Amino acid sequence: MKRRLLNSPLKGCFILVFLMIASKHIFAQTAKESDYQEKLSSLIRETTNNPERGLKIADSLITISKKAKDINNYAISMLAKGAALSFIGNNTEALEIEMRAYAIFDSINDVTGKALSLLNISYVQMHLKKPVKAQDYLLQALAITDKDNSRLLTNIYANLAGSAVDLEQYTEGIKYYQMALTHFNKIENYYGTSISYHGISIAFRKLQDNILAEKYGLLALAYQKKSNSDYALSMIALNLSDIYLEQGKLDSAKKYLDIGGQASKKINYPYHKENYYENMARWYQLKNDYKNALEYYKKYSIIKDSIYSLETEKTNSEIEEKFQNELKTNEIKLLKTQKELATAQIEKNRFWALILILVTILCMAAIVVLYQNYIGNKKTNELLRLEKVQLAERNQLLETENILVQFETLRTQVSPHFLFNSLNALTSLIKTDRDKALRFTKEFSKIFRNTLELKRKNLITLREELEHVNSYLYLQKMRFDSNLIISINIDSVFFNDYLPPFSLQMVIENAIKHNIITIESPLNIKVFTQDSFLVVTNNLQTRHVSEDSTKTGVKNIISRYKYISELVPTFEIKNNLFYVKLPLIKEEL
Repeated sequence: MKRRLLNSPLKGCFILVFLMIASKHIFAQTAKESDYQEKLSSLIRETTNNPERGLKIADSLITISKKAKDINNYAISMLAKGAALSFIGNNTEALEIEMRAYAIFDSINDVTGKALSLLNISYVQMHLKKPVKAQDYLLQALAITDKDNSRLLTNIYANLAGSAVDLEQYTEGIKYYQMALTHFNKIENYYGTSISYHGISIAFRKLQDNILAEKYGLLALAYQKKSNSDYALSMIALNLSDIYLEQGKLDSAKKYLDIGGQASKKINYPYHKENYYENMARWYQLKNDYKNALEYYKKYSIIKDSIYSLETEKTNSEIEEKFQNELKTNEIKLLKTQKELATAQIEKNRFWALILILVTILCMAAIVVLYQNYIGNKKTNELLRLEKVQLAERNQLLETENILVQFETLRTQVSPHFLFNSLNALTSLIKTDRDKALRFTKEFSKIFRNTLELKRKNLITLREELEHVNSYLYLQKMRFDSNLIISINIDSVFFNDYLPPFSLQMVIENAIKHNIITIESPLNIKVFTQDSFLVVTNNLQTRHVSEDSTKTGVKNIISRYKYISELVPTFEIKNNLFYVKLPLIKEEL
C-alpha cells in the first residue's frame, strides 16, 4: 500500500500556535482584558489536547460577542471554533466558518485578521488533502502580512513548509521549516520547535534518507517533552513508527506505535488515529499476523471514509466556489469605487488647475511689466557691475585651480616613493631571509592600505603620522634587527597638531636609505618635539653607494609645506648629526 504522510495534522498545530498570538494582538484593542478574553486564551491553549471542549467554549464566546456587539472578538472566536471543528474532522463546517470570519475582517479592513483567516483556511485545505489550494491561500496571507510581524510570518513559513512537503517540494519545505525554527528557538517556543523538526523529519523520510529522518524525529521528540503536548507527541511518535517500519525495526516501531496510539486516543484526533490504525496494520502484516492486520485495516478504512467522502468533497467545493465569487465581487466593487473616486479627483484637480493657470498668467504679466521698468533704469550700471564681479571671480578661480593642481601633483608622489623604497627592501630580504620576507609582505600590505587612505588628505594629525610610522618601522626592524635603533619621545600635547602626510616617514626613510646600517655601525634615529617643531636626528655614516632613489623625498616635503604654511622645514648637519626640523601646524587648513 502506498504510504500517506502525517502532513495535514502538522498544519493544525501551527495554526493554533498563531491563534494564541493573534488573540492577544486583536484583544489588546480594549483597555482592560475581560474574563471572556481570558477564556479565549485558555481555549486556544486547550484546543490541541481537547477539541470538543474547545468547541463548546468557542460557541459560548461567540454568543457573548454577539450580545456585546464586539465584531473583533466575534470574528476571532469564529476562527477558534473553525480550528476546533477541523481538529475533530468536521472540515465542511470549519471551512464555512473560517470564510465567514475572513468576510468580517475584510468588512472592517483588518489586514491581520484577514491574514489569520487565510492561514486557517489553508489549514482546513491541508486536512482535505488539497496542498495546492492550501499553498495558494498561504501565499495570499504572506503577501498582505506586515514584514515586521515576525510571529505571523513564522507561522506562515511553517505552514508553507508543510504544503511544500505534501507537493513533493522537499528541499523547499526544509528551507521554510528552518526559517520558522530561527524564530521558535529565539523565543524558546519548544512546541513550535518540536513540530518544525518533525516536519523536517518527514521531508527527509520522503527523500528516502532514513538516517536524517530518524535524527530529526528524535530531536522533535526531545523538544516535545519540554512542551508536554499530547498532540505533538502523537504526531511525532507515529512518524518515528513509520521510519522504523520502513527500516524493518519492528520492536522500535511497536514502542512508538504504543506511545503515538495512546496519545492520539487521548486527544481523539481523527487524522492521527487514521495513521495509527494504518501503521498497526502494517506492523501486524510484517509480523505475519494477517488476522489482526485485517482488523486494523478495517478501522483505518472506516475512519478514512468518514473524513474524505464524495458528498463532503462536493459540499466543500461549493463553499469554496461561493467564497471565491464573493472575493471577486468585492474586488470589482472596490475597483469601481476607486474609479469613481479617481474621476471625481481628476475633475477637482482640473478646476483648480485652471484657476492656478489664470493666476499664474496675471502674476507673470505683472512681473514682466515691473521687470522691464527695472531693467530700463538699471541696465547700464548692472552690466558694468556684473562684468567686474565675473572678472574677479574668474581670476580667483584661476589662481585657486593653479594651486590645487600643483599641490595634487606633489601629493601623488608620496605613494610611489614609499612603494619604490619598500619593494627595494623586500628584494633584499628575499635574498637573505625568506620567512622574514613573507612576514614583511603581510605587514607591507597593511602599510600600503594606510598609504592609500591617508593619501587623500592634505594634512593629518601627528598621532596619525606616528601610528603609520610605527607600522613602517616594524618592517624596517625586521630588515635590520638591532642594527637600527629608534627612539621616539613625543610630548602628548603635540599629538593633535598637523603636518603633511608621510613627512616623518620620508625623513626616516631617507636616513635608512643614505646611511650604513651594520652591527659594527648601527644607525641611531631619534624623534622628539622642540617648541613647535618635530625634530629628527641620525648619526652620519654615509654610504659610498646609496640605494636607488627617485630623489623626490626632501623636495617633496619642502614643496608641500610651501603650499600649506609659511613655516619652512630645515635640513642641516651639526656635530656629525643630520638634523631635520618639521614645523607642526596648530590648525587644519
